[in-house]
Amino acid sequence: PELPRLTLTIEGVRRAVSGCDIGPRDLSPEAASGNPGAFPPRVRLLNGAHDLVGIAHLKPSGLLHPVVVLM
Repeated sequence: PELPRLTLTIEGVRRAVSGCDIGPRDLSPEAASGNPGAFPPRVRLLNGAHDLVGIAHLKPSGLLHPVVVLM
C-alpha cells in the first residue's frame, strides 16, 4: 500500500533530518490545508521539490516523528 505524502517547509525538512518531531507548522501551505490537524499513522515526508526526505510515524502526542531519513 502507498503511504500518504506530506510536503515539508524548508524548516520542516531541517527538523526532519535532525530527527525532530514534525507538526503542522512544518508543513507546506498545500499540505497543511489538506490535513486539518489529523495526521495518518505513517507518512512519506517530501521536500519542496517533491523528493523523498524520509518516513515518519504518528506519536501519541499527535506529532509526526521521522523514523527513516534519507538526506
